[in-house]
Amino acid sequence: ESPPPPLKALTFRHLRKKYSPELDYMLVEFRKLERQLLGAPVGANNPRRQAEAAGSKERREKLHGFILHLEDTIRQIAEGCELEEQELKKRQQQQQQQQQE
Repeated sequence: ESPPPPLKALTFRHLRKKYSPELDYMLVEFRKLERQLLGAPVGANNPRRQAEAAGSKERREKLHGFILHLEDTIRQIAEGCELEEQELKKRQQQQQQQQQE
């Protein structure tokens, strides 16, 4: 059994520092891909193109679901960082009050 990860790895601030650049990059690139797929021409007279369009629609829907999940993950990390910052300020205020007493 491996030891638990270091405590700093469990903070949102650490997650943001470690993963935000990659998450932001992926979001930008997947949005570009989604726009490309949405703008892909479909040949109405070609049954083969219509079948590809149905497959393309499924891929677009999966991609959109992934984009939503990615946006949610980024939002959760940001909210977690805000909560951690509030907790840190609260602890600092409590320590200051204890020192003044």
